Amino acid sequence: MALSSLSSLLRDAPILATLQAQPQLAAKHGLLALLVDAGLVTEASPWLRSEVRAVIAQAQRHRVALRNALAALVAAGVQVTPLKGFALASRLYPSPLTRPSTDVDLLVRPEALSAATAVLEGLGYRLHADAAVADPAQDHHHLAFVGPCSVELHFALSSGFGGATISSDGVWRRARPIEVEGVACARLSPEDELVFLAAHAASHGFLRLGWLLDLHVLLSAAPVATLVPRLRGGVGDVLRALDLADADVEREVREMEAVAYGKTAN
Repeated sequence: MALSSLSSLLRDAPILATLQAQPQLAAKHGLLALLVDAGLVTEASPWLRSEVRAVIAQAQRHRVALRNALAALVAAGVQVTPLKGFALASRLYPSPLTRPSTDVDLLVRPEALSAATAVLEGLGYRLHADAAVADPAQDHHHLAFVGPCSVELHFALSSGFGGATISSDGVWRRARPIEVEGVACARLSPEDELVFLAAHAASHGFLRLGWLLDLHVLLSAAPVATLVPRLRGGVGDVLRALDLADADVEREVREMEAVAYGKTAN
């Protein structure tokens, strides 16, 4: 997306005036650096400059960690798909380093989990056990690693912590080739990415507006009408996410869902 298009999208957001008046709130929701880059926040306080520099510096660290992890995994013969983070930002945003990220997310096939773990350990990462999860393979969808940065190694797109899981069946078949930081790997299909991003936002209670902006920008690149008929699951999370992000788009999704699934749009 061009900077002018992103600026227009942000400028039309009903909450823009609030975010401009409260830059701390914009930072909390992962939007401050994006707003500054788009010229929609022009305050030049030391705090704001420091905050934006910190976002860019962390994104750059994650960019380097992503590049190193992808290169090592591919060299080891592990098929890998980067999720969210810099890989997403580099496709959807004009200045990808201004989109905040807290870790590096990677998706591998379940049967490659042990091999991928060994690769990450070879890069200086160590597994971080979650005491609240008895068996990550059964009760979660990723393993967490600490090291040069935080890494989440996904073996499924999402989970309900013992409940419903977004099945990986077909995800790899629909995945598309892509080059990220000079490394040939795979990316989710647009419809799988839509479900994944919506499910991720839903699982965290839609706490960050930045996650909803990701959905807005994704849909500007791949119209709703081309995605919804191809959804294989997660429609409820998509609707909840888009209901918060854009009521008009949410209505269009409901209408498309009615056609695709024979349901009544409400």
